[in-house]
Amino acid sequence: MKPKFLLGLAFVLSGGLLGCYNLNRQVNVADIKVTFAQPPPTPPLPQFPSAAELFASGEDTTQHGVFTNIVAGRISALVVTWADPKCFKGERQIQDFISALLCSTNTPTARLRQWSWGNGMPCLVATVEHTAGKQGQWVVWRYPNLYWAYQDGNGKLWWGIWDSSKSPKPESLNTP
Repeated sequence: MKPKFLLGLAFVLSGGLLGCYNLNRQVNVADIKVTFAQPPPTPPLPQFPSAAELFASGEDTTQHGVFTNIVAGRISALVVTWADPKCFKGERQIQDFISALLCSTNTPTARLRQWSWGNGMPCLVATVEHTAGKQGQWVVWRYPNLYWAYQDGNGKLWWGIWDSSKSPKPESLNTP
């Protein structure tokens, strides 16, 4: 049997909970410690630079690949500081949601925001501890599509979106 097939089979048999694998890089979700802070009654809304400010600072408009390749080997821990109780029914569902996003290969990523609508109420806000560099943040929105902003250990912002033209969101990402 071919090694790639065996790795894929191992992922399927493990239920995808021990990690995820794609042909480019691997995000080992089991190595990322997820904890939960006492959430405030309303989400902390981050202040991100505008597209004009980012573009003026030399950020580009090109696609940088899938989100899992951006974060592979770079995140050591996530502290969920807010999760919308209308979207999630418990910590296990939040962990499954995080794992699915970190492992997906259906998530184009860019250095500028890839959507024209504004940022509404997030469904998830997390502080990110990196294997190297500064602390960052990850904010995920659910409407009108699944999209997020991620700040890496160098302070750079990455903008990701679920590519619904390629496939619908998997069941694990469909929050109630």
